[in-house]
Amino acid sequence: MIYVTVLALHLALTATTGLVGLVAVFAALRGSVALCKRVAVFLAVTAGLQVASGVYLAVLSPTIEVASLGSHIALYLGVCAALEAALFVRIKRFALYAESFE
Repeated sequence: MIYVTVLALHLALTATTGLVGLVAVFAALRGSVALCKRVAVFLAVTAGLQVASGVYLAVLSPTIEVASLGSHIALYLGVCAALEAALFVRIKRFALYAESFE
């Protein structure tokens, strides 16, 4: 019963993180600074919750190996880090653009 609940939570977080990832791509391409900052924070929170639920799910599962779990976490956090970096670059470009008019 606990495994099914954690699995459902993990899948819900996966869907949420996927939607936030799409919003992050849009924000990095065309969003305002305020939107980029909000999306970056929300992406970091959902990424942390996703990793935590994934680790707990792996603890409950008898078939998942440590190497598999580590590689999945590294891949997932790499994608999240790339999205965060794109948002950071967008925020810094806005700051540099605003300074050029002062």
